[in-house]
Amino acid sequence: SQDQWNNYSINLNLKQRFPSTGGELSADLDFADYWNNTAQLFNTDYFDPAGQLTEQGYLRG
Repeated sequence: SQDQWNNYSINLNLKQRFPSTGGELSADLDFADYWNNTAQLFNTDYFDPAGQLTEQGYLRG
């Protein structure tokens, strides 16, 4: 198997208001790290109106 799933995400938002001075301090931090190293195979089956299989398609990714 070639499956590897590593998903990370962090989001931090801070805001501080200073009423005495009318000022504001804000900070935003974002981090993301996504990986996907898996072998994929997509199968598609085609049927006629009677429900009989007429064709099969494959997509390898």
